[in-house]
Amino acid sequence: SFLTSTTPTQHLADLAICTDTAFIVNMSSVSHAGPDAMVTIKVTFEGVTRRAKMPLREMVPRVLEEHIRIFLQIPTDTKIMIERYSDSAAAFVMLDASNMAVYKQLYRAAKAKSKLKLRVSVLPQSDTSSPKPVTIEDASESAQTTPIEKPELASANPTPLDAASSARTTLTKQYDANLLQEAAKIIQDHQAEFHNHIRQVMKSTDELASLTSQMAGCQPFTTTSDAPEPC
Repeated sequence: SFLTSTTPTQHLADLAICTDTAFIVNMSSVSHAGPDAMVTIKVTFEGVTRRAKMPLREMVPRVLEEHIRIFLQIPTDTKIMIERYSDSAAAFVMLDASNMAVYKQLYRAAKAKSKLKLRVSVLPQSDTSSPKPVTIEDASESAQTTPIEKPELASANPTPLDAASSARTTLTKQYDANLLQEAAKIIQDHQAEFHNHIRQVMKSTDELASLTSQMAGCQPFTTTSDAPEPC
């Protein structure tokens, strides 16, 4: 509609006006992108890439994470890590709610390009419960409630190792029995020798007593003098 003149000079002037007007309109729309401007987000999660659109006002800490959880159906008690791909760094940068600098860069990139590339990863669950300190009462209770383990029954099909161990045990038992029998025999021999010695001592004692009795029954010897008695 701007090209209405017939002269070449007027035609060029109208074309310049049209170009300037289009450039001004385009710059105005970019520079005045409001918080309701939609941002295309490409999210990679568990090897699958999904796309969604969110308002620019949601590109702030915690709010973005909440919408990402809802979009990917991730429970609130599951720990996740959100990363944004940075063209300037040519790498993924982790988004931390306590680091406002990375979110400012994210907001400027979303406002300038109207698109973001995110990567979401689920962090492993860590056991945060600290172990309960053990007291003497707990140790006593544990000792009382601990069941006594019963010895396991021998396997019906013993392995070669079990058979060798059993053979060594039997040999040891036989060896011990032989030692016991030999020791018992030695003790019996010593007892027999001791009893024989006692019998000999008792026999000698009896003989000595008999001899003493015989000596006590003998008449004492008397002596007579042949000297004449004095007148």
